Amino acid sequence: MVKLIRVAMLAPVVLVFSLAIRARGLDGGEGGGRPPLLPGFVVGFLVLAAVNLFGLIPGLVAHAAEELSRWALLTAIAAVGIKTSLVRMMEVGGSAVALIVAETVFLAATILFGLHLLG
Repeated sequence: MVKLIRVAMLAPVVLVFSLAIRARGLDGGEGGGRPPLLPGFVVGFLVLAAVNLFGLIPGLVAHAAEELSRWALLTAIAAVGIKTSLVRMMEVGGSAVALIVAETVFLAATILFGLHLLG
């Protein structure tokens, strides 16, 4: 559910930030072309979501895309883990590491509590 809400909020959040950046004049619109309000990947996501909503994507294709998505996420998480240097993390300081651990414990407890409520 959290992932669904996070993904659903992607387009509105990107749009709001794009409008805010343009309103402050930070988009570099003077000399070059202005960037689009919504990046191509967000527009593509919205198009695919609409196509899926109307049932135009065959089940086999949807299942294959779901499996590909899982493997891509796993690969991305592994890549982040591989690039993480414990020595550099400790250079940041123990309080930063403690904050990350506390956030992880908080998120895990919240999820476990929610799962317990759902039965």
